[in-house]
Amino acid sequence: QKTLPPDLAVVQYFPTDDALYIFLVTQKAFRLRQVDISHKELESSIQKYVLAIRRPGGGEASMNAEGQKLHKALIAPVKADIAACTTLVLIPTGMLNVLPFACLADSSGVPLGEEKEILELAKSTDLMRMAGEAPKPILSLVAFANATGDLPAAGKEGEQIAALFDTKDVKLFKGKEATAANFLQFGGKADALHLATHGIWDLEDSLRNSLAMADHQQVNQDQIFEL
Repeated sequence: QKTLPPDLAVVQYFPTDDALYIFLVTQKAFRLRQVDISHKELESSIQKYVLAIRRPGGGEASMNAEGQKLHKALIAPVKADIAACTTLVLIPTGMLNVLPFACLADSSGVPLGEEKEILELAKSTDLMRMAGEAPKPILSLVAFANATGDLPAAGKEGEQIAALFDTKDVKLFKGKEATAANFLQFGGKADALHLATHGIWDLEDSLRNSLAMADHQQVNQDQIFEL
């Protein structure tokens, strides 16, 4: 709590067989909320929501219904607690990791991402590590954009991100240059790393998670951990 800014809230989710527990920490408060939704029901709702998102134009009714259901379970119980906070640090568990929290909206239709800045972390100790490190200037950048060739806007994104840095130490790999070899050679050597490409999330085995790079190549989770 001592390390948290006054406008930030940390929200951690812990689903069980019978209920969902939500831990909320701000600079001045600690709360534990219980929601009567089972682990199985929560996972089913997440699967339906993600599938609806992946069917553009065809699953809008299902997307809105499941999105509101998930908002009611995950956000509404802590809405009053986070009202004064501009930034949310979310620590999901299990299948909650594949849920795009920023898209969730209540009946008003306003997405959470428009109301709050959202950061997701894999575990609470990551927050402690970040809070314990002194801020460092970002003087170098490595960016990978539109590696698979089907994300033209991501290519523009990479160019605009690179243009923000008033330094010569910028490497931008676009399209066919965004190879796995370049990622492994340069990805861990800059102050900032920007990725605008596809990712593959394996719900059955997280060790098979990977980034899609040029020429049908992939960078898997083990390789990333070694950088």
